[in-house]
Formats: sequence, C-alpha cells, structure tokens
Amino acid sequence: MPKSNLVAEPGQHSIIATRVLNAPRELVFKVMTDPEAIPQWWGPRGLTTTVDKMEPRPGGSWRYVQHDAEGNEFAFHGVYHSIEAPLATIATFEWEGLPGHVALETTYYEEHNGGTKLTTISVFQTVEDRDGMLSAGMEGGENDSMERLEELLTQLKPEPRPRRVASGKRRVCLARRLPLIQTPDQIKEPIKCQNVPWWAIPISTRSWLPAYSTRRASWFSRS
Repeated sequence: MPKSNLVAEPGQHSIIATRVLNAPRELVFKVMTDPEAIPQWWGPRGLTTTVDKMEPRPGGSWRYVQHDAEGNEFAFHGVYHSIEAPLATIATFEWEGLPGHVALETTYYEEHNGGTKLTTISVFQTVEDRDGMLSAGMEGGENDSMERLEELLTQLKPEPRPRRVASGKRRVCLARRLPLIQTPDQIKEPIKCQNVPWWAIPISTRSWLPAYSTRRASWFSRS
C-alpha cells in the first residue's frame, strides 16, 4: 500500500501531507467527519481512540483521547474554523501534553481518477514546533492512520453495479385472438413467447410490444 507523501521544507512552518484514496470524495469526507467512524481509523494501530467530543461545524470543538496497551493516555483537541462539504475542512490541532503549541490544519478533498486526493496542510507557530512534530513520529502515525482509513473505506465503498449489455433481441409474445368473454381454459392458456432480433419485429408492432407484453392478450383483441 503506498505511503503518504510528506513535504516539510527547511525553515518553513508547515507540513504538507498528500494521499490518494481509492474511494469517492463524498464517502471519504463523510468518514473523516463522522464521530462514529473516527475510532476505526484515527491514530496508530497500537492505540485505541475514543471521541470525547466532535462537533463538525464552524465554531464547534473536537477532542480525542488515545490509550496504549500500558494504559497511558494521550489527548488532543481543537476547534473547527470551517466545514465545506465535501471540499475542505479547517481546524486547529493541539496535543494536551504540550499545551499552547497549536497548529492550523486545512484538509482539501479533490476528485482524482475515480478516487480522492487528500491534501492536509498543517501550519505551526514556529519552525521548532513543526520539527518537534516530525521528530515525535508524525510520519509513522500518518501512514498508520491512512492505511486504516483505506481499509475502512474498502469495507464501506458500494459495490459497482454490473453493466447490462444489450443482446440486440427483444422478447416477443405472440398475440392470441380471444373473444371478449373468455372461458377459464382460455384465460389459463399461456402466451407463447420467443426471443427475436429487433429488426425481425414488424414495424407496425414495435411501438406497442413493450406495453402489450405486460398486459393480457385479450386487451389486444379489443382494439
């Protein structure tokens, strides 16, 4: 599975992460802004994530709490500045273990060859904050999260509908000339049908064939 592409230019305050996901943009946006889906993909595989609060709207807040196998707790929170479904989200990001060091994250969702190109631009207050995030293992956590997201999207992605190929034939039911008052035996008698090429159907009958095939033969005898 391809990894995320992280770009951190020397001396800059930002990190740009890009990833192409094999799922429709609307589905990707929904999963990434759904509090019930967050625990299934957010964060490294060795940690469990609980959503304490998630209000995906301008001015709303979010808070996730993670635990490792030893019971250690790591909490993160932020505020949503903008939600523009399914195009972009803007929110702050802060680790509660190092309060006061806030990053602004803008995520763009772009349609790309039937999938979604995800681009997240994280802007930090200082270069030191940016470099500290990288040295703390951001790249590994990013790749783990995106791989888990891909797996979840694969489960949720709708199955493609099989494409129907026209055979060039129509099912034609041969009309029976029946009286208006029919006997029980005449009603039970099946209509004989066969598959024939469309060009073999007389022009005079092509217009009524689809409708007639769903009606009783006696209807035709009244015309």
